[in-house]
This record gives sequence, C-alpha cells and structure tokens, in this order.
Amino acid sequence: MTSAVAETDLLLPKIDTDAEPLSKKWVNVASHISKLTKLVANEREAKTLPQSPILMQMLRLRKIHGLVHMFESYREVVGDKKIREAKVSALGKDAHSIMKGFEMDTHMILNHAYKFLMIHQRSNFDAMFGLYAGLLRDCLDEEKANLTLACGIDFTSFSVLKSLLRTVMHMNEFEEDRMMAPIKKNSLLNLVIEISHARMKSTRAFAAAAAVMFLDVCLDAEAFSSEPDAYVSKENKTKLIELNEYVAKPLYKLEMLKKKARHVSRWAQKFGGGELELDDALLKEITENLSKTAKMKEVVEKPPTKNQLKYGKKKRANKFFEQAVQTVLERAETQQCVVLR
Repeated sequence: MTSAVAETDLLLPKIDTDAEPLSKKWVNVASHISKLTKLVANEREAKTLPQSPILMQMLRLRKIHGLVHMFESYREVVGDKKIREAKVSALGKDAHSIMKGFEMDTHMILNHAYKFLMIHQRSNFDAMFGLYAGLLRDCLDEEKANLTLACGIDFTSFSVLKSLLRTVMHMNEFEEDRMMAPIKKNSLLNLVIEISHARMKSTRAFAAAAAVMFLDVCLDAEAFSSEPDAYVSKENKTKLIELNEYVAKPLYKLEMLKKKARHVSRWAQKFGGGELELDDALLKEITENLSKTAKMKEVVEKPPTKNQLKYGKKKRANKFFEQAVQTVLERAETQQCVVLR
C-alpha cells in the first residue's frame, strides 16, 4: 500500500481538473485518472476513509470535488453538437475510447468515494446533484444519450444511482435540508422515478434496487412529508405506484433488498396505490428479468488451482466459495441496505 500511496502522490499533481475538455491536455489528464482508478480499485473493500489513504489524499487536495467539476465541464462540451464534433474530429479514431474511459474511471472513483461520510462533510451537494440530474436527463433521451454518453445508458444510469444511494444513506448525519434542498432544486426524485419506470422491463436487478432504496430514504425525510408535491409531480406519483408494485415488491421477494421499501409503499398508497389494477403479464415479465439479472455477477473470479488448495491457500478458496453462494447484493456493508460495487 505504501508504494500505491507514493504513486498517488506523484499522480495527483498531474490531474488538472480545470483542463479544457477533449483538449490534448485533457486527454493526458484522463490517462492519469485511469492510473489513479486502478489504485482506488484496490481500496474497494475499505470500510472507513482512513483505510483508504488514496481517497484521503484526494480529499485533502480537493481532487474529488475537482472531478465533479471536470465531469460537468465535459458534459457541457459533449452536449453541444457543433463543439463536440470538432473536438472528436481533432482527437481522431481513439476519441470514443478516450471518452468512455474517462466516464467509467470518474464514475468508479466517485462511487467508491461516496461511501464515506467524511467525503460528504466537505461536499457541495448542489454541484453533485446537479451533475447527476443532468446525466439522468441524458439517459431519458435515448437519441441524445447515444451522442453524449460514451458509456451508454445502462452503465451511466446505474453508476448515478449507486452514487445517489451512497450519498443519501448519510442523510441522518446532516441537517436534512442540506441534502433535500438540492434534491428538490434538481428534481432528482422525479428523474429517478422516470428513469426507473422507463426501464423497469429491462433494468438489471441491482440497478433497480439502488433506485428503490434511494427513493425510500428520501421519502422518509420530513422535508418530503411537508411538501410531497414539490418533489414528485402528479404524473410521477402514478409511476411511483407502479414501481412499488412491479419493481419494489418483486425485489423484496427476490431478497434483493434487506428490508421492505416501506416508505415507497406508504406513499404509493397515499398517492392512490389501492386503485391500481395489476397487469399480471407485465408483472411476470419484470419479475423474470429481475430474477435473471439478480443471478448475474459483475466480476467472476477464477476458482483456486489445485496447487493453491494443496498448499493451504484457504483464504482465496473460501472467498471463491462464498462468492459462488452469495446473492449479487451481499450484506457486507452494514451502513447500506444493498451492496453496490
């Protein structure tokens, strides 16, 4: 780990988050971010920020906030068709892979960072939620998404939902309005409901679980209870009712949620959920897709070799066995209701 920290100390000064998006300097910065991502990935199992010295150093140097700013600047450029085409043309045939790598690397670092309370104690929630609201809007417009999201809708929407969930799970540690005010300002509840509803036939189970748990935490907030109409539109109240029946309840039955999404259920009833006539064919289709994707693993580790078993490397053997029998959403992170990796 000491060598990794030393490498990080060399990399961080080279990551100029103010570099002009898609310029030659920006491409160079993106390559340094890629190297940093590999180092951060090695700290994925950390339960506290002190166990993640690389992120701790990024926090000290304001690089995490800088990545949010850098991603937002990048979105502004790729969102302008004329500017994007000129920049992409200048980068040549490798443009798409460079853009995809930057998006994936940045999402991965932020996903990991947002597990930790100390990160959020120094966060600008308005900037963070503004970035994610913009990305969700892109995901809702498939034609625009194909042009502006190099990683595609599936990866982007899931990454955003992971970061949102990992953020609001810390809500009790703050004055509620510090999070709920920018959530309302950026219409995040409406956006999460819309993207989850639009993709409920095809979304992967752990992405659906992240959306449901994000909604459940927010709907439990006093700020939401005092003015629900300010957070959820009339049209999306109907969609929330359907999400509760077609997504949240099947997820719980599939043991994808640690507990029932009772706040989603309670508000669905208040919004008129008792009047919904279930479409049995649709429920079956969604449940089958959730069941199928719940069994998928993002990373499949190779089984231990005979020599590893023979010479007593039981730790890796046991790890493989546990991964083989656990559900996709493990219960390893006690502060969260789902494990999102």
